[in-house]
Parts: sequence; structure tokens; C-alpha cells
Amino acid sequence: MIVGFAAGAAGGLLTALVTAGRATASEYRVVGAVFGFVAGMTVAWLYFALFESSSIQGTPGKWLLGLRVSDLRNRRLSFRRANTRYWSKILSGLILGFGYVMAGFSERKQALHDQIAETQVTKSRYVRIRRYWRWSPELGRYGR
Repeated sequence: MIVGFAAGAAGGLLTALVTAGRATASEYRVVGAVFGFVAGMTVAWLYFALFESSSIQGTPGKWLLGLRVSDLRNRRLSFRRANTRYWSKILSGLILGFGYVMAGFSERKQALHDQIAETQVTKSRYVRIRRYWRWSPELGRYGR
């Protein structure tokens, strides 16, 4: 979300610089929307493809939950395979989210984009985060 906000702000700034004083308000909106869309898609693509092909094998959220993305032999993804997985997610969402629902019914619990890219999401052998805080009803706050 923070990355998306930054990409949108950069797109707006770039729009203002490119069309400075030469466009109407409606043209600003159209150019800003196009720049924002392209910047947002580029940032999202690089975010997922680079993190999933990195040594942590997933986004920071997956890492915190102890999940990792690998190929079917449990090896780290290449950038090409992570790229295929990202663009296939669009197809999973275009068919009313059915591509994501498929994960509940497939043998390896793979969504459509995982089947296309020949990848899987598995639990890591090591838990990277522990719970230190728990809710205390007596205190009405979090405590040890």
C-alpha cells in the first residue's frame, strides 16, 4: 500500500512536469491516470517478481507468516518463473477470482497462476517470528 501510494505520487509529479501549463484539467486527469496505472503496475510487478525470486522466496508478508514460494522441486524461483507467476495472477483474478478458488480443490493446493507457472506456496521449515505479546482482558491492553 505504501509502495502504491509512492508510485501514484511519482506518477502525479511526472504528469505535472510533462504537461506543465499546456493541458486542460481533463487532460491532466487522463494523463495522470495513465501514468499512475503504468507506474503502479510496474512497481507491483517488480515488487512481487523480485521478492519471490530472491533468497527469502516470497514477499515480506509471506516471510513473516513462514511461507515461501518455490518451484515444484522446492527450489528458488528464477526471475522468469516469478514473472510468469505474477502476470498469471491477472488471469486468476479476471475469471471472477475462480483461479484463486482452485487452490482449495487442487491436490497441491495450487491456484491457477501457480499451475501455469509450475510453482507452489509451502510452509517454511523455520518459523521466523514468535508471539511475544498477547491480549490481556484484565489489563485491557497487550502485555507479556
